Amino acid sequence: MEQYTFSQPGYYNKGISYVECRVQESSPVHRYVALFYEAEQIRADASFPVIPDGCIDMVISYVQGHCMGISICGSITSMYRMTMENADYFFGMRFRPGCCPFLKNASALELLDSQELVRMSDLDYSFAFKLMSAKNFAERIALTSQYVCRAADRLLYTRDPGRSNIVDYAVEEICRTDGNISIRQISADMVYSSRYLETVFKAETGFTPKYMSRIIRANHAVTLLLAADGKNRTEVSAECGYSDLSHMNRELKGILGLNSARISIHDFLYSITDKKTVVYKF
Repeated sequence: MEQYTFSQPGYYNKGISYVECRVQESSPVHRYVALFYEAEQIRADASFPVIPDGCIDMVISYVQGHCMGISICGSITSMYRMTMENADYFFGMRFRPGCCPFLKNASALELLDSQELVRMSDLDYSFAFKLMSAKNFAERIALTSQYVCRAADRLLYTRDPGRSNIVDYAVEEICRTDGNISIRQISADMVYSSRYLETVFKAETGFTPKYMSRIIRANHAVTLLLAADGKNRTEVSAECGYSDLSHMNRELKGILGLNSARISIHDFLYSITDKKTVVYKF
């Protein structure tokens, strides 16, 4: 079983040219960033679905090579279709749950379903120019990794060791099991009460451990349903740890707003909902 990777399956569609890279554990930036990604708009009217993933993103937007701004996009609580405004290219990083060195004026909980612009300091402008001047995606990842680590030091970003250990361990276990671990088990492993674990986890990530588990299990279900590898929906529900198909449908309806019958390549990427939300506003 492959561990949850914080990827967005809806980004792989014909409206944009998209590529992503998962950060390896050996990288110094791994303590902050789960993955890097970039996308170039192919169609002016492109829109694509975004589903809850438990993470905060930082996105740098460009139009014809000129940086339009840097934005912190908070975790989302429901699915929507995303459109881009004032951008034909963006480079992003998806921070690990509970980690965001640039989140200075708001907590993860306060930033749910919202966006905050990063003040463009001299360092930001210099970095944004270097990023666009890089030869390829690999160079941009290397530059950004250095930038994030330097900025974290410059901003004196620190996490309380006790709280960060709790969150990091809980996230690791939830991801390792694709959301199929009880909060009671995690709290017992760490010798903390379930209530204390929930309080700390929600303060640092914006979600309770139970809801994070539901998000990650739903993401796993979407990935399997889109793969179309011969499994029927009942088999997918069992593989994802749901008690039955009805249970999976209720969970997907509650988190994504649709049941498993509507998660196919065409429906998911192009026609799930008419509601479109402009994000990455600068």
